Amino acid sequence: MTESPHSELIATLTELYDLLDALGVVSHCSPLFPPHANINVEAARAVGYAPETVRLMCDLPYLEVKLYDRSLELLPNTYPVSYLSAVDEGSFEALREMLHDEMMPPTALRLTYGELGQGTEYIYDTDTTLIYAWCPAENPDEVDDYYHVQGQPPRQALSKLINDNRTLKYIVTPHGTDFNHDFFSKSGGQPPSGGNWSITDQDHWRAQYKAWKATRKIKNIYLDFGWNVDTVDQALFKREEFVIARDWYWKEVVEPLLNI
Repeated sequence: MTESPHSELIATLTELYDLLDALGVVSHCSPLFPPHANINVEAARAVGYAPETVRLMCDLPYLEVKLYDRSLELLPNTYPVSYLSAVDEGSFEALREMLHDEMMPPTALRLTYGELGQGTEYIYDTDTTLIYAWCPAENPDEVDDYYHVQGQPPRQALSKLINDNRTLKYIVTPHGTDFNHDFFSKSGGQPPSGGNWSITDQDHWRAQYKAWKATRKIKNIYLDFGWNVDTVDQALFKREEFVIARDWYWKEVVEPLLNI
């Protein structure tokens, strides 16, 4: 059997979704793996997707999310797309739109979407077999598309996202994933210099920092229950026991700090 030209994308997404499942990120939206028989391929073809792009839709793994579901963030303001949830031509057409309703090429397949122009849109092209990590909010003036973005092979494009999850830079909490490491870790516990910070604002910032510091200790709970930041296989990780311990810690230690 001939290997798919998109095997790197499929393998990389599979690794990412398996990782998120092991971490407990996707407890409410489990990974769904191909083959998929319930994608509306007729509707996808009708709105202009290339035949190869439609075939790939049926071969990708997905997370069990509804269209434009914001319950799971992969990155800040960045949410996964599942073509299993695109039920009609209008749904598929919306997934082809860039800014101001211009359509992506027929070979382009949106893997994630951002909220109100924020976040990162990962777009895979079945012709180039590259991923374009598009941040619309960072577009040059008068540019409404992603054609200026340099494409990368799927493994390279998604490696940081995978690594930041596996090494627990991002911390999964009962209320979502905490992405604040870069913001708080370099602050030294003090509000950023500059600006007109009132005493109330400074106190509020320090309270948020204290809650973040407490949240970071969930990393130690992961490690205590066998998480290995250096390996793909997490056979020694006691996931169920971890969830119980994490949820107790969150309720008893972190939640009181959030009531600020």
